[in-house]
Amino acid sequence: MNSFKIAIEKANRIVIGFHPDADGIASMAMVMHSTKRKNFLLVAVDTPNRDYRPKDLKRINKFKPDLILNLDYHSANLDQHLQLVKLARIITVDHHLFIKGREDWPDELFINPELEGKKSMKYSCSKIVDDLLTVSQVKWLALIGILGDNVIKNWPEYHCFSVEERKKADELSDAISYLAMAKEDNNIMNELITLILQARSINDLYKILLGGGSLTQSYEKIKEEIKVNITQIDKLLSKNEVVFVEVKSSSKTAIIKMLSKTIGSILDDNKIVICYQIFKERIEIRAMSEGPVNCALLFEGFGGGHEKRAGGAVRKKDFNKAIGLISKRLKVGEVVLG
Repeated sequence: MNSFKIAIEKANRIVIGFHPDADGIASMAMVMHSTKRKNFLLVAVDTPNRDYRPKDLKRINKFKPDLILNLDYHSANLDQHLQLVKLARIITVDHHLFIKGREDWPDELFINPELEGKKSMKYSCSKIVDDLLTVSQVKWLALIGILGDNVIKNWPEYHCFSVEERKKADELSDAISYLAMAKEDNNIMNELITLILQARSINDLYKILLGGGSLTQSYEKIKEEIKVNITQIDKLLSKNEVVFVEVKSSSKTAIIKMLSKTIGSILDDNKIVICYQIFKERIEIRAMSEGPVNCALLFEGFGGGHEKRAGGAVRKKDFNKAIGLISKRLKVGEVVLG
């Protein structure tokens, strides 16, 4: 048995901080499905530094955990980390590119393929968690997470699932990510997590999540808004190699968070898309490319991610500075916002 599995079995009160997309949620659900009679505190983590918000820290302190499990992200907040290790053991399972020195943070079991010289973009957190847990009952969740990060081609063993199951899992990965990340609504998030934890198979989850009802309707609306924005970006890409474009949503949905998977159909090796979406207190920015540019390096200091897909967030007053920094790193000269 490995340290990851032993730690989960020994702990009684476990905080799971998870990135709220298909991969992060599937990873979280795999841990919860694999063990019983535990007290869990679930915290969705999607801040620019991938750290806990003040209100989350209050909940964690009150919960008094003996294990903090970070899934599908790694924090860039060392001060917060040093506070949390005084509370409980910390295990971080992630597959994203990390800043120099991050692997040397104290008192943490840090599991990341980058540490072994492997390409992060070829991995998903859910597949790593599946390897660590070795629990056959949760492999269907791993399939959803892997499809969510579009790395199924790297895991041929998952072709043991039927074509129908893979098709349903692919649709579920989109639905979970769209509803969890794109819709900034705690009620939707809570309902979504509840349904996922109730399900016991791909067919079971497909029926209760996409068989009609309020979540199905929300998902369909989000898909339509994504389609509208992709069409706009496609028109701009036909005339420019580097596109800076504002993503808009009439329903105030964080559509920008869910463009990465869909946008691949309109990108080629010479195209780079920088999207931004304006919210009340911040502006989210995402970079996407199929070419040689390392998108993660564009956000060094205020974000991160993978070589081909990365992002960050800044305060409104810092937006022009951030765009200037990105354009300088891209070496594209003057930036024209679409």
